[in-house]
Amino acid sequence: GLQGTVEGCILNGEIGFLFVTRRQLPPLPALATAGHTVPSGLSPQQTQRIFEDVKQLLTSLNIFNSVFDADFVWSADGPKFLEL
Repeated sequence: GLQGTVEGCILNGEIGFLFVTRRQLPPLPALATAGHTVPSGLSPQQTQRIFEDVKQLLTSLNIFNSVFDADFVWSADGPKFLEL
């Protein structure tokens, strides 16, 4: 699926800002990120799902004030986060 990155800031348990990018990949066998594209190509509903899932992940880890960066793959049933 689509590979993306979400970056932003959570302040007092609320997302202060967030943006989603699509990862650009070089030809195989390389796996490193070659760049990012904005807009990501996700629908507004998909972007909202990323927003909600990231907030839930951060608060479940007791992270209420921080900058963040997370990588994900969008599968048939939603985002699968690879790292945060």
